[in-house]
Amino acid sequence: MGSVVTYSGNSSGTPTYQTALAPATANLAQPLAVAMSANVASQYGWYQISGNAVVATNGTLAAGPAPVYLAGSGQLTSTGAAGKQVLNAQNVTATGTPAAGQAVVEINRPFAQGAIT
Repeated sequence: MGSVVTYSGNSSGTPTYQTALAPATANLAQPLAVAMSANVASQYGWYQISGNAVVATNGTLAAGPAPVYLAGSGQLTSTGAAGKQVLNAQNVTATGTPAAGQAVVEINRPFAQGAIT
């Protein structure tokens, strides 16, 4: 729960919307969502794309509002890195609220930056 994931993919031109933990890859250019439960491969799951989401952090998300960045393994950070900003997202709380390793981030159909800056 709280992991940031990418969702995309297709099979013979039909969207599959398969998810994977968001990597810390620069210029990823993919839509993002937040897992609302522990999801297993080849099963359906619930994902949040709008509102205040409880997300996993790498322990370095500062109090906001401020931009957030991909930190790898489905986590976010406030440490800026070129090409890793999560657009349409900003942190509301610092790491530790509501629990250790988590923070609240306001999202509205977030996506990973795709342009070279």
